[in-house]
Amino acid sequence: MKLNGRIILFLLCFASLVLSNENWFWQNPFPQGNTLSDVFVFDSNSAVAVGYNGTILKTTERGTTWIQQNSNTSQYLFDLFFHDNNTGWAVGYSTIIKSEDGGANWFSVWENPDDSFFSITFPDANHGWAVGYPGSILHTTDGGTEWQYQTSGVSNSLLSVYFTDKNNGWAVGTQGTIIHTENGGADWIIQESGTDHHIEDVFFKDINTGWAVGIFGSLLTTTDGGDNWDYGGIGSEAFQSIFFVDDSTCWIVGGWDGEILKSVNAGFSWENQSSGTLNGLQSVHFCDTDHGWIVGNDGTILKTSNSGLDWSSQFKTITSEVLNAVSFVDDNTGWAVGNNGVVVHTTNGGTDWDVQDSQTMSGLRSVCFQNTNIGWAAGYYEILNTVDGGTTWTSQTNGTSYDLWSIDFYNTQIGWAVGREGTVLYTENGGLNWASLGSPTDEILHCIYAVNVNTCWTVGENGTILKISNGSAELRDVAGVYQELNAVQFINEQVGWIVGDYIILKTEDGGNSWIDYTFTVNFPLHTVFFIDENRGWAAGETGTFIKTTDGGETWIRDTIKTLGNLNALCFTESGKGWIVGSNGTILKTTDAGATDVEETILFENWRSDCPVLIQNYPNPFNNSTLIQFILPVPGFVTLKIRDLLGREIKTLIHAYKSEGVVRIQWDTENYSSGLYLCDLEIRTAAFQRRYTKKLILNK
Repeated sequence: MKLNGRIILFLLCFASLVLSNENWFWQNPFPQGNTLSDVFVFDSNSAVAVGYNGTILKTTERGTTWIQQNSNTSQYLFDLFFHDNNTGWAVGYSTIIKSEDGGANWFSVWENPDDSFFSITFPDANHGWAVGYPGSILHTTDGGTEWQYQTSGVSNSLLSVYFTDKNNGWAVGTQGTIIHTENGGADWIIQESGTDHHIEDVFFKDINTGWAVGIFGSLLTTTDGGDNWDYGGIGSEAFQSIFFVDDSTCWIVGGWDGEILKSVNAGFSWENQSSGTLNGLQSVHFCDTDHGWIVGNDGTILKTSNSGLDWSSQFKTITSEVLNAVSFVDDNTGWAVGNNGVVVHTTNGGTDWDVQDSQTMSGLRSVCFQNTNIGWAAGYYEILNTVDGGTTWTSQTNGTSYDLWSIDFYNTQIGWAVGREGTVLYTENGGLNWASLGSPTDEILHCIYAVNVNTCWTVGENGTILKISNGSAELRDVAGVYQELNAVQFINEQVGWIVGDYIILKTEDGGNSWIDYTFTVNFPLHTVFFIDENRGWAAGETGTFIKTTDGGETWIRDTIKTLGNLNALCFTESGKGWIVGSNGTILKTTDAGATDVEETILFENWRSDCPVLIQNYPNPFNNSTLIQFILPVPGFVTLKIRDLLGREIKTLIHAYKSEGVVRIQWDTENYSSGLYLCDLEIRTAAFQRRYTKKLILNK
């Protein structure tokens, strides 16, 4: 098959991305689903929380409503501090931002891509410190207008900082790091912690008495300003935050199962409090002994008004299962399906969702509705059908023992389903009978799309593309395409789209040839949806979401603020749209096609002579991560992994490479959690350059 060689590089070098804002808002979880890393409480009514992807939430109504604030950043935000009801700061990757109106509006006061800050504190209105990676300390004496570096004397990441006044302060971090200053940071002295466990948070009630907490249930105490630290353990959880509301009363939160500990005797003994959640908790803050908030993973918000005797959730979710597919038949009526047989349904555009009983615990990967009553869902070995809008679901006999990945109907009678081992099923009576069609492949087929009563297209692993016409399946080979292909859609018999891992394909002649819109955004795409020949969207892993308004000639990046995987898209004719994904994510827009362009630099502005080291994916990661880079010309390449002390721990590449995109996986089974550095050195006849990226291994 002919493959047109139109290549557009999506990741730009020395150029900005096009960003759009389509006013996507959360429907599940609610008020939002990003991890919240810190909370600051003003009084029993008001609090501000920050988190991943530049998330900032504020409540002035005891948490009954939380309003998303404009942070003017998409960076992770890890910590915030308010000196008074108006003036506050937040820190994260490469950034420090400030608010002067109680968190309603924020502006940048520091940007540096080489820095990442995890904690900030101000003992008064003028003197402040921010600490982070790698052993970085910034200091201000004018309320954050100007910042200067201080020498910490350590290279480990500093995760928390606390000052009792403008002179006396402590910072703690990875591998048991504790440093102390008595002169405002002019000199920092290393203190012995007695542990090599990561210390996540530190709190001092005066210049002598302090506490620190960390992983593996670590609790450290000092009564002499840190000259001596007593190390103890009060559990096995990874404690993230400690907060004293007075000399005696304090809380610790953390772990992966919602652990809350309270002490009323300055930490000599602790009691467990019930959080009502299994989500990890990141931060705790009280304004008095009764009123406090806790925030954590996946948007968790907890509040107490009685000193923790009861914690109420201000975080609502209809499901936390992964949602794999979504189908709307009009602006109001829709369904989403996912893992463990979950089916959720709305009749008011997603303002409210209810759970339907699918009669199965099998994972459901696909859903298709023809009207408000008749629909199908498919998953592990099963096809389910409803004729009453999902009030009852019944299993249809399909004759296959293979997992099914996708189902689509052209009308209420004609439909297809595909899955593992190249399975293709066909029905012409609404699924009362399913017949197996002969398939020329044994690859997994991920998605099927019905073009008309006779024709459909299906795509799958290893670049598989099938056209099914009049009951016969024909394999369409596309030269150079070997990636996982995850979704296909045709807007008429001639024009169609395919997306997959690092690839977009388009046909304008009914699949006889395909235009390759290859780009190096380093995330797989899971779904594609076009509402006409010009306007379309694609979404995928780690919150990747892109849009085109000119049929794919250019793509813009939408500012959806989620790090979760986005698995399926659906739009109605009026321009309302929904996205579903991991952790029960449901996002909605009501103005598809409206674009608020923040920066406009076309993709053609990419400099073809500029190498690019792409951020690894995923990041943070567990057992392995993918590292990619672009070579504009052939050259000798060295790709190494170093720890934070600069020690080389792995050489991934040390060889001559041709121009193009180079991908390699780093397997981390034998490495411990922590921050690592990925160093890329490129030597060509024209230049020698070196690039570095930060990698976060989190086991």
